Amino acid sequence: MTDMVTATNRHASLKADKARAVVEAYEAEGYIFVKDDKPRLSSERLGEGVRDMLLRKAVVNSKREVQTLAIEPSDLTGTMFPQVPNPSSPDWPEDDDDSDDAEITRSVWTALQGAVSKAAQTGRKGSVQRLLAADPATSNLIVCSTKIGTKPKKAVYLSADKESILLGLAMPRTTKLTTLSEEIADDFKFAMEQNSSVRKALSERMEKGLKAARDIARAKLELTSGQEDDES
Repeated sequence: MTDMVTATNRHASLKADKARAVVEAYEAEGYIFVKDDKPRLSSERLGEGVRDMLLRKAVVNSKREVQTLAIEPSDLTGTMFPQVPNPSSPDWPEDDDDSDDAEITRSVWTALQGAVSKAAQTGRKGSVQRLLAADPATSNLIVCSTKIGTKPKKAVYLSADKESILLGLAMPRTTKLTTLSEEIADDFKFAMEQNSSVRKALSERMEKGLKAARDIARAKLELTSGQEDDES
């Protein structure tokens, strides 16, 4: 019983220490606001910082620049929180270090990288993308993602270039759509093979689903089947 209480207390203490360390990391860089006389994490200020950093270092004007200018989330996090130990720091704990300090260090870095990655996510829900869209000077820039390096790792960049946006926004999403369609078709095919009585119903449902998805996309994009691209 005593061991269980000790373990529970240690877990609660570690959790509190981790949370406090994250607040301290935000506070050191000014990504906070004060409420009820206590510092609170400000995702808005962090998003503004990430936006500013991407504007300084990761604006791509052509596809040729993607590999050299796109920034990995870990590098972006290290730039946003320079005082926090990261996996490339000399004071980063060894893999076999299971001390409380090591656990706190790893946990804080994971939390910070997650927050930075969330801020820089692609699409309309990303806070960096919303900030860019709200400013006429940057409203044509789109947050994009890619993979860089000999051992490809995810990276992000900003661009107003059509080809770069197709590469970093459109292609990942249409690939995901194709993969999802294939998975649904494989599930339907399996069900048909197991039970031939549903063949017609599932085929019709697949066609209806594909048509509905296409019609919704066209309506959202305000496209007509005969409309031509007005760009060269």
